[in-house]
Amino acid sequence: MHPIRVDSISSLLVHVSRQIHEFGWALIVTPYGDYLHHYTLGLPLRWRHQDLETFALDEERGSAYLTALVQRIQDGMRYRNGDFVSDLAAGYDLFLVENPCDPEGAPMTSGRLRLVWPDAHYRYPWHQGCERRCAAQAFIPPPSDVELQHLHCQLGVLGAVN
Repeated sequence: MHPIRVDSISSLLVHVSRQIHEFGWALIVTPYGDYLHHYTLGLPLRWRHQDLETFALDEERGSAYLTALVQRIQDGMRYRNGDFVSDLAAGYDLFLVENPCDPEGAPMTSGRLRLVWPDAHYRYPWHQGCERRCAAQAFIPPPSDVELQHLHCQLGVLGAVN
């Protein structure tokens, strides 16, 4: 899956619609400050699974990790808050959470599961002393963007057609 780069809402809707029709889901990459936010759209419609996201990974790894997880979901795998994924990143356990600040806290990711990774010392974003790039994963991009709300409504219509 090639990620969609967000440059305008109209081009985003066209690209997302195409990917949803062709694959049943879409992968979107948006910049937030110095980092990228990767997220899926469409998993609840086709596979009744929470959408997924990563924050602060480079484009290649973020896209590869989410695509690999979606392929597993398509094959019947179900992920939940608190699940570890040990076979995506060599030598690291990745963690799926709804709250990247406190995995036992209230959900903060607008219904998505966020894939997080530890720093070189195996500290996750919620651990004291976590390295800066790893700690950035605790950032929550604004979920109430008017464009994204509109996009989710559009996808709901597309899902009803499929």
